[in-house]
Amino acid sequence: MTKSVSASAPSLSPHLAASILDSLVDGFILLDRNLTVLLINRAALAMEGRQAQDILGLSHEQAWPEAYFEPLRDLYRQAIKSGEPVTLEREWPIRGGGLAWMELRILPTDEGLVLLYRDVTKRKRGVEQLELMVRELNHRVKNNLATVQSLAAQTFRGAEDLPAARAAFMARLMALSKAHDVLTRQQWEGSQLAEIAREVILPNIVDADRLRLAGPKVSLHPPLALALSMALHELTTNAMKFGALSNERGYIDLRWSCPDPRTVEIVWQEHDGPPVAPPQRQGFGVRLLQRSLAADLRGPINLDYRPEGLVCTILAALAPSTSGL
Repeated sequence: MTKSVSASAPSLSPHLAASILDSLVDGFILLDRNLTVLLINRAALAMEGRQAQDILGLSHEQAWPEAYFEPLRDLYRQAIKSGEPVTLEREWPIRGGGLAWMELRILPTDEGLVLLYRDVTKRKRGVEQLELMVRELNHRVKNNLATVQSLAAQTFRGAEDLPAARAAFMARLMALSKAHDVLTRQQWEGSQLAEIAREVILPNIVDADRLRLAGPKVSLHPPLALALSMALHELTTNAMKFGALSNERGYIDLRWSCPDPRTVEIVWQEHDGPPVAPPQRQGFGVRLLQRSLAADLRGPINLDYRPEGLVCTILAALAPSTSGL
């Protein structure tokens, strides 16, 4: 393996200096007052992907001629002049292309400068990821509070039966909670449509055969997963009261397809329930589906009250909104 080498005559013997410097995990470079490279250790050579003979004895500008390093050379000259140490973090070109974050310590000495640097890319990326997650969490909490506020306002507005309204409100909150459970298991990166359907619908069905799912694997981004879970909850509640789940033999056929890469079409179709007729007045569930949730899904929700069973067709955008909302 390559050993650290001296280009001039430091106070330590070359062998002892190499042993000490090669024990460091940080990159080490010693520059004279003219920014000529006097020493470089094994860790620095590994980061550079170069041999000692390619660097030792050269000026900093010769060893690192890229324009990117000119501001650093100015900083080195200022440190030599002031005699004050400097610590900073900045991105650094690495072998194979790309950039890595380096923590750089510039230590003035009688001979010139000691440069100590280490790769802190993982820590830097971790901090950036944490900051992003905090912003995302704040955004989602605000959205969820707005959703709960809207559900409460619309559920209790003009409600004549307060206990029934309270039960409906709690059921809607539970549907929202179940969707959050699925997203949490997926680390909020999205969830599968089939999993959302099972999580929302199956707890309300004694016989799992009464839910029939068919469709390709489709991943839903978090806002879409939440909105769809609420839509499926409303359809399930309606089916339990008036439709295919209100008797012992009806079943739900839920199928979906992707007419294009950015859209999913979901069809809810009820079979073997009591005869269906359009409602005489539009209830909250219908308003929630065709107004609020349709806006969240960024696509229309159509209800077809066929005598043999309700058919609900949902078109939803698979790509998350870029509006920043």
